[in-house]
Amino acid sequence: MSRPSTHAHEITLFFYPSPGVSWKSPAHLTLTTALTKLTNQPRSIGHVSIRVRSEGDRLIDFHTGMTQSQKDEGRAEILRLGYGLGILFHDFDGELENTEALDAEILMRSHRPGKLSYIRFEITRAIAERVENYLKAFAACGADKHYGSPHRPLYGEGGGCSAFAASFLEVAGLLTSEHRDRWARNHLLPRSHVGGPKTGQRVGVLQMLTRFSWARSDEPHEEFFIWDPDLMHEWLTEAWNRESKTPSKLYRTETWNQARGLIVDARESVCPNHDFFLGEPDPTRYFKRSL
Repeated sequence: MSRPSTHAHEITLFFYPSPGVSWKSPAHLTLTTALTKLTNQPRSIGHVSIRVRSEGDRLIDFHTGMTQSQKDEGRAEILRLGYGLGILFHDFDGELENTEALDAEILMRSHRPGKLSYIRFEITRAIAERVENYLKAFAACGADKHYGSPHRPLYGEGGGCSAFAASFLEVAGLLTSEHRDRWARNHLLPRSHVGGPKTGQRVGVLQMLTRFSWARSDEPHEEFFIWDPDLMHEWLTEAWNRESKTPSKLYRTETWNQARGLIVDARESVCPNHDFFLGEPDPTRYFKRSL
């Protein structure tokens, strides 16, 4: 099949696991990220995309995600400018991905075991129109030009791919406490290893490769939160296996080629009517190198 079976109105999040990025420690993160980059692995840090489809007098049908537009951005910051973990606060040039390219990519991945999973929400027309308007508002305020871990999509700051995808569920009123608990990471970054504009210090790669633990709460640190494609994929795989053995009323399971999927019946969900954005951007949370 060229795409998973569809409901009349739906939101689908596709999870692309990384080729092996490890968040065990700063050293593990540095080494595994470098290896995936050096070997030109696709989606080297993982990815999440969003497909929305709604039938009606006017068809709503788009597949998108956030990515960085300049693929080499970040290399000089790490190798030459000594950002270290400060790269996690960097404001990358961003852009929205397009339907045709993403559809082709998920089809390819769906034939490779373990390379794609997804969760599909059956929704109402009202929710489909709301998330379509959210995407338009996100782009209209210029948030689509900013990509990175510290950005909060619902404050119009931009976003990493996973945060951007999660924001669609939040706007739709479908994000649960389980999603928040299982799909995200919280780390205390040792301030001694945070370089760049965040601290004004330089942190070399060798220094990063010798730090085998995150910070303790009693040492200088920076708090860091990130939605993680690997955790999303891991959660879905666990839930799919559990539901296949002991079905519940929470999810239905399906398989698209080799990709595992969960289906959530959210057709009774009430469409939220509050503002999309929760507040104004806070530019002190992220940094752009002066060229």
